[in-house]
Formats: sequence, C-alpha cells, structure tokens
Amino acid sequence: MKAISFFENVRSPYYIFSGNFSNNVAGIRALHYLCHALNELGCEAYMIGPSQENINIRAPLLQELDVERHLHAGMIPIMVYPEVVSGNPLDMPFVARWLLNAPGHIAGDTDFEQTELLFAYSQDFVPPNLSAQNLRIPTIDTSIFNNLNNDFDNRRQGACYYAHKYLNSGGKLTEEVNGARSLCQDVDLTPHEIADILRRSEYLYCYEPSAIITEALLCGCIVIMVDTPYLNADEHRDITGDGIAFGTDPSRILQAKQTIHQSADNYQVLVDYCWGDIKLFIERTQTECLQRQLTLTPNEHWIDQILELVESSSGKTNLKSKSNFNINNKRWLKQHNLLEGKVAILAERMVNKWHHHPSFHLMMVLNANEMALLSDTLDSLEQQLYNAWGLTIFSVLPQPDIFEQTPENIEWIQIQDNLNEEIDKAVQ
Repeated sequence: MKAISFFENVRSPYYIFSGNFSNNVAGIRALHYLCHALNELGCEAYMIGPSQENINIRAPLLQELDVERHLHAGMIPIMVYPEVVSGNPLDMPFVARWLLNAPGHIAGDTDFEQTELLFAYSQDFVPPNLSAQNLRIPTIDTSIFNNLNNDFDNRRQGACYYAHKYLNSGGKLTEEVNGARSLCQDVDLTPHEIADILRRSEYLYCYEPSAIITEALLCGCIVIMVDTPYLNADEHRDITGDGIAFGTDPSRILQAKQTIHQSADNYQVLVDYCWGDIKLFIERTQTECLQRQLTLTPNEHWIDQILELVESSSGKTNLKSKSNFNINNKRWLKQHNLLEGKVAILAERMVNKWHHHPSFHLMMVLNANEMALLSDTLDSLEQQLYNAWGLTIFSVLPQPDIFEQTPENIEWIQIQDNLNEEIDKAVQ
C-alpha cells in the first residue's frame, strides 16, 4: 500500500452499498458504521443507496462531485456489497463482498465471482467451500445498551423474546415465552426503550442469531437460545458464551447467571479487535486494488450506473442528464487533451495547408447569476489557437468590467425590454 502523501490521493475511495440507516437492522448499521470507521482512520468512504444521511456519524452520501473528483484523479473506487446483493449490479471494476449473514439465507447469491474479495462478520457465515477474512464491526451503542447504575439489576422480573426471522419463516412460538414481551421488529420501540426493557427483564428468549443477543447481555439480561430446527439449520452453529444458555436446561441457565457479569468486558475486547480487523481490511483492499489497476482493462460503464443511483437516491429527478453531460464532457476533454507537440503540428497545418478558414459565431444569453461563468468562457476563448470566431453576448445587465478586457471580436448587446423578442430579431 502506498505511503500517505501531502500532494495527492493515494488511497482508493470506498463506496458502500446500503439502505437508509436503521436501528432495527444490524446489517445496515454495520455498513454505515464501517463507513464511519474508514473515515475515522483516514480513508475516504461514502454511502451509496441511502436517501438520508445519518448526521451522528461520518458516513456521508456519495455525491456527483465526489465521483467527478475520483475520475479526474484516476482513482478506482472499492465497492463494498453486503451478501444480500446479487452479483455486481453497478458493474464496478473492484468489489469487496461482506458476509453479514450466511450467503443466501436472507437474499443474494451463494457463490461469488473469484475476483471479489470476501470478508465476513463471523466465520460462522462462511460456507465450507469459501474463505473470508474477518471484518467485525461493533454495531451496538454502549451508551444506550449497558448495565451501569441499574437499580433493577437485583430485582429483575419477567421475560421478553425475539423471533423476527423465525416467525417470518413460519415458525411458532414455544411455551417458554407465554406472557413474555415481544421485542420483534414489528413492535415500535426505540433503542432506549428496548434497553430499558432489557435492564428490567430476567431473561431474553431468542429464536435466531441477532444483535439483540449482545444488547441483552450488555444490559445484564440472561439470554436463553430456544432450541428449534431453525436455530440448528446448517448455516448456523450453537450460540454459546458468557451469559448465554443454549436451551432451557436449568444447569445451563445457572451457568449463564454466573457468567453474565463478564459480558461487558468481553464486548470491549471485541471492540478492540474490530479496529484491527478494519485496518487489515484497508491494507488488503488498497493493496489488491492498486495491483489490479496495473492490469485492469479500462472500464467506465460503472460511472453512469453510479450517477443514476446517486441521483435517484437524492430524489432530484432533473439532475440525471446534467450530471452525465458534465462528467462525460470532462472525460472527453481529458481523453482528447492536446499535448504540446500536437499543438505545434496543428498550428503549422492551419497556416500552411488550410486553403479555407471557416468562421464561427457564437451567441450567448447572460443572466444575472452567471457572471462567473462568463469570466470562465472569456478566459477560455482568449486561449484558442483558432481566431476565426466571434461572440455576441445578449444581456439585460450593465456591461461588466471584465468585458472591457476581452478581444475585439466580442460584441455586447444590452437589451432593455423583452430579452427573448430582441434575441429572436437578432438571430433573424
């Protein structure tokens, strides 16, 4: 990986594909927190897909100007897809795939292109025929989910349960949760309200792998994993650890009670490991992307796809043609930029070989908010090699000072009344 520089971007940017931030979906939280962590570590990372930005973290939405700057610098973005996205819908040249669950369990493919770099939130999600580097992100805000100064810790009562995916798959609740309170996603509760319930409850009965397991443990609530065929499916392994009882065996529940106090320390160790995982993710993706830039066949198909998604996510439906027009023009100019040697050859050819010099006359309407654009236009025209051109400017504005410094082949027409009618007459 290149050393950092004062004078140029040496790291490829990250585009992270996701929906809007949601406290109810751990996978989406992980994607947004990864973006935040990459920016905190000095990388350049953006979310693509959300229509709203989470202003509490450094996870900015990708904008047209960002794409334009990356193209100008010749940078290839690193696209991060979660496992629920099938294929490479944005036709990106470099893909890092993050397994936030077992492939195909919720959606997406079960096999991936060999060119994709695979990372996994947990090795439990990696099929036997694949290998993936760890990329763990703490998705739980410990300022909300904790057991600090909990007056109810020694007098907990009742139980709650979580079975969102289990119920959606056709599963039925077991008798253990009779009278227990549901914490499933269809229940409208804020994170603070969920944390308050967990700090008061004795048990959380859980039917599936979920971030709420750790949330409960951090709140001092014992987790009982309900032993069902859904939990024991091939893509999941038994969930055990301090504060967790797999099944309702009394001896296992007792062991969970005796170890629940270690959960907060265990989570802090995980957080420390996560920073190491992210740094290894950066090193591997940046190194691999740099190596591939030397061998990749130039592919700019992704640009239009990215711009279309950026514009549709922003809700500004009138920007699509403007965005593509601006960036495509700059790409064309960059590809056809005249080098010094070509300029000399062209000038000599114009003088010695052109028998006829066609003339061009440009007509431009100037509005009140376009003075800076006029300045840029005049600067550009003054630098042209070809002199057989003229420019007429129509405006209701007083003649600006900048016009006094322009060449003689520029005419200024000030229109006092109806601008459109005067322009029509001038054109006729």
